[in-house]
Amino acid sequence: MLKLAGVCSIPFAALEEVQRSLHGIEINPFACYLAETNLLIQVLDLLKQAKDEGILLVVDRFRIYSEDSLIEAEKLGEVSETSLFLLGKDRAAAEQMKARTGPFAAGFDVLVGNPPYVRADEDAPAWNAYRRRLENQEWFSTRHQKWDLYVPFVEQYYRLLADRPEARCCLVTIESLATAPYAEKLRELLLRKTTLHDVLVTRGLKLFEDAKWQDNLIFSFSRGAPAPEHRVRRALAEKRDERGEILTEPLDEIVQVEADPERLFRARGQVELDLENTVRLEEICYVSKGMVLHSNEKLREGQIVLVPPSYDPGCFGEELVEDLGEEGKRIRHRVFFRDDLVVGQPDKIHAQRYLDSREVRRGGVGRIQWLEYGEHTRCPARISRPTFPELFGVPKIMFGSFTGVAVDDGSSGGFLMVAHTVRVAVRWATLTEIENRSLTKARSSLGSDHDGESSRNYSDWYLCALALSEPIQLWLHAEKRSMKEDVYPDDIKAIPVKRISAAQQKPFVRLEKERHGLWRELVALEEEGFRMGARIEIPVRRLAERFRREHPEIEHLALLKLPPSLVELEEAALERDLNGAKAAGSEVRVRRETVARVGEAVQRKEEVAVLLARLLGSLPGSLAEVAMEVPRSEDGLLALARFLKEQEESVRRRQARIATIQGEIDELAWALYRPAEGG
Repeated sequence: MLKLAGVCSIPFAALEEVQRSLHGIEINPFACYLAETNLLIQVLDLLKQAKDEGILLVVDRFRIYSEDSLIEAEKLGEVSETSLFLLGKDRAAAEQMKARTGPFAAGFDVLVGNPPYVRADEDAPAWNAYRRRLENQEWFSTRHQKWDLYVPFVEQYYRLLADRPEARCCLVTIESLATAPYAEKLRELLLRKTTLHDVLVTRGLKLFEDAKWQDNLIFSFSRGAPAPEHRVRRALAEKRDERGEILTEPLDEIVQVEADPERLFRARGQVELDLENTVRLEEICYVSKGMVLHSNEKLREGQIVLVPPSYDPGCFGEELVEDLGEEGKRIRHRVFFRDDLVVGQPDKIHAQRYLDSREVRRGGVGRIQWLEYGEHTRCPARISRPTFPELFGVPKIMFGSFTGVAVDDGSSGGFLMVAHTVRVAVRWATLTEIENRSLTKARSSLGSDHDGESSRNYSDWYLCALALSEPIQLWLHAEKRSMKEDVYPDDIKAIPVKRISAAQQKPFVRLEKERHGLWRELVALEEEGFRMGARIEIPVRRLAERFRREHPEIEHLALLKLPPSLVELEEAALERDLNGAKAAGSEVRVRRETVARVGEAVQRKEEVAVLLARLLGSLPGSLAEVAMEVPRSEDGLLALARFLKEQEESVRRRQARIATIQGEIDELAWALYRPAEGG
């Protein structure tokens, strides 16, 4: 209610306009209270100005209603006067707004919002029930697959926006709107039925405290299809200035009617390649995800399930309810997760080789683990997504969830199984004899004239090398749905593969096989204790012992028994942890404390001191606790130092060769994909 005393003036008119024009709907009553309080704060200057002019203005409230923005009480256009009375004043106004009827029939001139981010797989029964209610709303036309909650919100904003060309809606959503399959229909609606004005993509700005991990997409639009020449202004925001203000960088302007809905909301540069004589990878390979390695969601904790006779519930901490002999056993199910199924060493239960997505290297296979698998185990019978076993027991190309791609040729002792974070590509010719629903559907999508046998013309090694090549990596970055390093199966299916002869594939195959072998050697070294991050760390104690075995002609002594003319050990070396030991001239120090000195008889003191520091620093405890044998002469110590250096250099040589191979593959690939001049 607005009370007025005195003569009408500008403050009153402005305040009346604010109260009359602003409307809001929010399901949280406290948020409504905060919004109204904030609006009151914003008009305090008007109240003061009116008071100074002798006018008393009393603000009762603003039109912010605590209601559900999406669920309508009645069918569109059927909100009667009687129902308005029964609903109550506030709810009646909110229902008219949502139904776009009565005083709101023309829609709203300006809409702003930040739809909630509630995942489609949110584990809450209340959300599942709410989604079912939403799907029954007749206005909701963009529902698709497992849609996130922001999808109907964006469509609702579109529906409530006035038809006038100058009306505007501005929304803050998340980056998945640009790429997620479930937002496909929403992207199509925005591209074809609205005129998009501005698109701003943010990266790493953490705009919202409770969703710091989300990158955001901010865009504005008006209703109605765009004019043929209309351009969408696109920009990127990745930084803030010293005051915390967001800095934006213009990207480009895209003609909307010519835009691809899969590209418009992605702030990525376009890549021009020569795509003549190419075939999509999906025509060569069946592409799928690996297994989802946690217990089936349909099985609840404690549920009674039937397992084979060979199953031993005691191995898994489960209760045997009834032994049915040859018919099996009834046991009480316990929920399990991926880490319950995978171990570092094989045993009678964990007998299947397994590769984690982080171990799919760029052209090689990393550390292998072991998966619980078989009818006497929980996998595959009770996991969430087992896929079909033939997918794993064959040669395949593996795409890690980050940047790795590698060939599984079975040479690691057997073919590998992988989780859903690894995408698998298997040539169609390998799957000729296999029939199941997944393969039938994939074959059907390719058409009846698709010839799976033609995939024999492509080497897995060639396909892997192409996938890692610079032109295809750039293409993937520009085209893929995910805004992160991950790639979806649909991205992999779309990779354009050049049709070339087996002879032309040979250089790719040779280089990729060489890289694969180098990775195998490096991984073997990792298993010996080498660490190959930014700085190479070698297992000094293990290598020193290997040196002693390989050089029996060099006499060794325990480090504690070396003569003072060679090494002088301080008492501190016997008592303290020597981790972090460093050479300082002819001394070895831990922090500032001297723990050893090179003897006076040594000629090349500094070199011996460096070796001595490495040896002492490699001990897991004090020297008194850990025995170590080393050469008893200066020449022997220097030979050991050269041996250790050679081990480091062997790693660097392999790493350098892997980098060189990548460059050679890039050169070969660009020769295939580089656009012709003027093309």
